[in-house]
Order: sequence, then structure tokens, then C-alpha cells
Amino acid sequence: MESANPAAEDGDQHGIFVSNMTFDATDLHLREAYSQYGEIKSINIGRDGRGLSRGFGFVIFTTKEAADKAVAATDNTFWHGRRINVQHRKSTGPANRVDRSEPKPPSLSLYIGNIPYETSDTDLNDLFKSLDGVTDVRVAVDRQTGWPRGFAHADFGDQASATKAYEKLSAHSLGGRQLRVDYTQPKRDRVERNDRGDRGDRNDRGPRRPDF
Repeated sequence: MESANPAAEDGDQHGIFVSNMTFDATDLHLREAYSQYGEIKSINIGRDGRGLSRGFGFVIFTTKEAADKAVAATDNTFWHGRRINVQHRKSTGPANRVDRSEPKPPSLSLYIGNIPYETSDTDLNDLFKSLDGVTDVRVAVDRQTGWPRGFAHADFGDQASATKAYEKLSAHSLGGRQLRVDYTQPKRDRVERNDRGDRGDRNDRGPRRPDF
């Protein structure tokens, strides 16, 4: 499999996101389908912790023109027996960034942002497996498209573990991106706020323990 090594800036990448793919599709299939639109820099199919396809993939072109052509020509078309959805690869926008104007006080929960969309479940498991005291991990995805939203929350059993993880992740890069880390409210506090009428994050994947 061709592994993408995303650059630190989204402007260096002219990518498309292909969803609703057949689970049998490979990197080679994507290359054969999309090389006609321009030079391809890298290809990455989203896979779960077992290495099985999650039904979506990324194709990164060397030019914006190639990406535009690919989206225009293939969105909402049939490919390998399925109608695929093709969109431009989203940038990591302000919604996924931590407001550092007022540093948050230490807590038992961390926000981890700027995670590359191409990151696999295996990569995330490896990341969180390296941390002590993790009790829960929730990776945010778009529930309608399955598109990863580029951030996660992790809960810890004690403050010392959370602080140590904060320091480690703040200096860590994943897929060429510097992670953005901050303390946040533990999940229980967010649920209590939700019960009082706050909207909360409805696009979180929900409770999920790391596979380790």
C-alpha cells in the first residue's frame, strides 16, 4: 500500500476524498481510475485496526487543477458497482483548533487536534497505546459521510497520567502534522452539561476504548 506522508500545510496538498467505495478496492484500483486526471502524489485507503478497508480513501494530486477535474468527473458516479461520493479533501479548519487565548486548567481529559484525516485506526491505537492511564478514547467522525473530523478526546484515570500525556502529545507529530493538545472537560461533565440543555458535540464517534 502506498502510504501518504501529508505535508504540514494543507495548501501543499490537492487531495480528494472518495467515500462509499467497495471494500475490495485497492490503491492500484484508485490509481488506475484517477491517474487520467493528473499526476498523483499519494493514495491512502482508510483501514480499521484489522487492516480492513473502511470504504473510503484519499487521492492526493500534485496540482489543484487535477483534483478539480477528478471531483467534477467522478462525484456521484458508479465505480465498481457502487455510487461513490467524491469531494475535495477538507482542510483542518478553525473548528478543529484549540483556542489558546486562555489556557485551560489541568483535567482528566485531553483534546487532541490537527490529526491527519488519513490516519488509520492502527496509527491511533499505536499513539494512545504509548500513553499511561488511558481509560477512554473518542475519535470524531462525520456521521453522514464517515469523514474523519481531525480530532479526538482521551480520558485518563488520574491527573499525573493526563499531564504526562499532555506534555508528550504537545511535542508529537502525526503524519507530518504537529498535534494540537489542550485540556478539556471530562466526558461526564460534558454529558451533565448536555442534560442541562447544552448542545455538546453530536458528531463524536462516542465512547471507544483503545484496542490494546
